[in-house]
Amino acid sequence: MNLLMQLLYSGAFTEAEKGSGGHSFTLILILIIVILITIILIRDKRIRAKVKGLFTLIGRKIKNSRINSKIEKETDELSKLLTKLGQKGFENKIFLNDSDKVINSIKKEMEIREKFDKAVANIEKKIEKLKSDHEIFISLKKSEIEKEEKLKSPIEKGYKEFSGKYDDLKKELSDNEKKIGKILKSIDKAELELKRLTKDALLDPEERKSRKDREEKNLKEFNGELSERKTRETDIPKELSICENDIGVFKSKLDIFKNKIEKLEKEYKESVNKYDDKVKEMVKEKGHYTAERSKTDTALAKLYGEFGKILDKRRPENNDLAVIYIDMDRARERIKDLRSQLT
Repeated sequence: MNLLMQLLYSGAFTEAEKGSGGHSFTLILILIIVILITIILIRDKRIRAKVKGLFTLIGRKIKNSRINSKIEKETDELSKLLTKLGQKGFENKIFLNDSDKVINSIKKEMEIREKFDKAVANIEKKIEKLKSDHEIFISLKKSEIEKEEKLKSPIEKGYKEFSGKYDDLKKELSDNEKKIGKILKSIDKAELELKRLTKDALLDPEERKSRKDREEKNLKEFNGELSERKTRETDIPKELSICENDIGVFKSKLDIFKNKIEKLEKEYKESVNKYDDKVKEMVKEKGHYTAERSKTDTALAKLYGEFGKILDKRRPENNDLAVIYIDMDRARERIKDLRSQLT
């Protein structure tokens, strides 16, 4: 055995020194150790018996563990059958002389559960009514908003049209002023050219006449355009004033619609928020009653189990209970059989 320990220590030390390269050596060493142990077991009867006993003990523990797990499962099933027996006995009103206390406790718990059932049902009814009323209100509010939006649409369209027209007139006024400035410069230039041509004695008479005619024609056209521009300069402010007045009328109507729609949307959002808050509060309250009812279910299951033990002990005759008696007896037989297999 000392030799084996020395070999193991040597292998571990070699692997630590050589890193990954020592793995192959360790595998060889383990193989050698297994061969040596096998030889010792074959030769030494005392050691072989101890090893055999160890494996037998391990096998027994594994076997007993599996059996105990099955016993536990059957015991749970038996407990459920006792609860079922008690519940079925209570439903069939099979009340025995020594069961008054547990029967009264069951009745009391059932009254408590019924109270919580009614409370839960009442809250669910309130939630449904609240939901129904909210849906009707929301539907009406949406219809009102849609109606106002339809009425607002042509007003908004008119407002945009006159606003666009107003912007166009403002631009036209600015452009017109620039054009008048250019025309005035062109007129000044044409008049100066006519004066120059009149005074130019060296210029050929026919050439002078041709140029003067051209300049006079240009001057006439400039003056005609200037007259149109001046007229337009006078008309645009009037049109702007009329357009501005129309914009004001449309804007006033549009503001009325916008304010009304904003009010309706605010009422809509407030209603949704109030509804959500109320529903959350009711759901929380329902959760409380549901949890309390769950406690009564647990208490009832325990009481049914106690009553089931009384019925199991006395075994009163009843067709519904007889079926459960058979299942319980079978469960007990299985438990007895499993326990007999324990070693």
